[in-house]
Amino acid sequence: MSTLPTFPAAPPAKPRKNLWQTIAIVALFLGPVGGVLVWKVGKSTYQDYQIASAAADHFHQQLNTGDYDHIYESATDEFRRWGKREDPNRFFDNIRQKMGNAGTPSSLGFHVNWRNGVLWVDQTFNTKFEKGQAQEYFVWKIQQNQPHLYEYRIDSPNLHEDPKNQRLRGQ
Repeated sequence: MSTLPTFPAAPPAKPRKNLWQTIAIVALFLGPVGGVLVWKVGKSTYQDYQIASAAADHFHQQLNTGDYDHIYESATDEFRRWGKREDPNRFFDNIRQKMGNAGTPSSLGFHVNWRNGVLWVDQTFNTKFEKGQAQEYFVWKIQQNQPHLYEYRIDSPNLHEDPKNQRLRGQ
């Protein structure tokens, strides 16, 4: 008669961890990692917003002094293709004649976005000019931490007589 081999008894089954224990362990690990990622993204977005806000302030200084050539020269190639060099100058001069100097802008919102490998910051402001209130919209193309104007729009009752004179955009 043959004997069957005997195998050692299987170890007792470990009790299953509670689902909440598993979630807690995962959260303890991923929480700090996620927090660091959110902090880094938020910090970067805020820096991009600050760069664009400083550019908007500088734009207003140049607008107030009639330094339109520097606005044009520091803008994107797409912006400069909008028309002849005199066209933006005429546009900005029209704003100064009808609105006066720009005062301090009040931010209504912003959006930081990567599109096609390029960093863009869109900003909207309520700006008090000497002769009235206006809503301004900027689109900045940020390259190597340098802002370049891609689009500028302004809306004010003072400018409504000629709507096509309210927007400059890169093409």
